[in-house]
Amino acid sequence: MDDALGIALAANLPYTGLRGFDVDARLWRYVPLQLALKERVVPLTLVADELKVAAAHADPDLSALRTHFPNLRIGVVIAPAAEIDAALARVQGPQDA
Repeated sequence: MDDALGIALAANLPYTGLRGFDVDARLWRYVPLQLALKERVVPLTLVADELKVAAAHADPDLSALRTHFPNLRIGVVIAPAAEIDAALARVQGPQDA
């Protein structure tokens, strides 16, 4: 079983894959890239007052988001860490060696 799927089942959270997923650039207004990199999260969708984020683990520290956007509900969806890392790498662009 995929580690992410196991995490999702154990935490009773939804699971998604992110292969080829590109983040809507507008969602980075809610999730700063530095926080996303630190917590291994990727913003997925914003519908009404709920922001869904994909995370590599069940309990990312999103307290900064809750402080800045107190009326925003934040839902966590588990995704494979490698796919989160790939989505974050696409946002960062090429890195100098």
